[in-house]
Amino acid sequence: MRKSRLLVPAVLVAATAVVGGSARASADSGYPRVTANTNVAQNAKSPVRDLQTANIAVDPSDPNHIAVIGGDWRAGSCFLYVSTDGGASFAVGKQSPLPPQFDTCAPNGATNPWGIGFDKAGNILVATLVANRPSTASASGSVILAKTTDNGNTWSTTFVQNNRQTNPPLGVGQVFLVSDIKNNRIYVGYQQRNVPVSGYNGGTQRRALIAVSTDDGASFSPGVDIEGDSSNTLSIGGPWPALGPDGTLYAYYSQSAAPKTASPVFTSQTPNLEVAKSTDGGKTYTSATIMPISKEPQFFGYSNFAVAPYKGGTAMVLEFEALAQGSTASQNQVRDIYTISSTDGGNTWGSPTRVTDDDINTDLGSKFTPGISA
Repeated sequence: MRKSRLLVPAVLVAATAVVGGSARASADSGYPRVTANTNVAQNAKSPVRDLQTANIAVDPSDPNHIAVIGGDWRAGSCFLYVSTDGGASFAVGKQSPLPPQFDTCAPNGATNPWGIGFDKAGNILVATLVANRPSTASASGSVILAKTTDNGNTWSTTFVQNNRQTNPPLGVGQVFLVSDIKNNRIYVGYQQRNVPVSGYNGGTQRRALIAVSTDDGASFSPGVDIEGDSSNTLSIGGPWPALGPDGTLYAYYSQSAAPKTASPVFTSQTPNLEVAKSTDGGKTYTSATIMPISKEPQFFGYSNFAVAPYKGGTAMVLEFEALAQGSTASQNQVRDIYTISSTDGGNTWGSPTRVTDDDINTDLGSKFTPGISA
């Protein structure tokens, strides 16, 4: 199985009983049947388009109501695509969630520039990076929450993290959104970049923050650093938040293995993988290590995180890119997809399992950006 970057996002809709308009028993195969892909971004017709990784959300009160956020980093654009028929067809919103005072919401190099979800009324929520060119989001970008009550025809926006007047300039990266409908909370996770750190030879670093709204997105609390003491840790990636069945907020992030006093080095291949937990609505967090750097395979890049009920408790699964373990592949920094899981709420974790099934030593094709949902 291979996974590669796609230029046009696709939505797969599983059907267990109805196939091609006729009813069939699902017992004949033992597996759900999957329809053909649906072309979501039909308005992306530029021959030089370069689409960012899209994100998807399903309305918990209406499974036929599906929202996809995507965009083109060359143009700096982002668009909302909405289906009201369970993913069979999509319509693009008349307006972009990007406010007029900014000109880009799809910067190059921001692995996950958008988060998406629904509020309790079925309105679509989009958390997104925003910036003005030629600056990039990582240099001087901010984070906003955009809400639409009419499937993307009009929007209202609120700042989650406003970096426009910071001195020295701060930036952002990797934006995620979790909507806790039961407890009326909206969580927006983001990576604050260019944060000065005393005593660090690299000068600045990234921090994993989560901000919370308790008024349906009208305002947000200041982002909370889920790693704790910035003087002792250096962030690499995340945070990827996910909601537990009891309302507990979990957030995965990766942490540099390089000591704070080390010279600047590319450390994303050798971080600890960590999960933070908040039981007080995002006010405070405790962290535990999922996979230390001494444990193969070596983490390399993009991850995805899912949480679900399990035997009266909480299970969680992390999927991530890692360096392939074959001698030839490792020398060429070929990436495979791995998974690691916990069935006790993150207290203990199993060993990493390789998901991709090609021959490590002969197939030198990299696999990127895994996705998972529970």
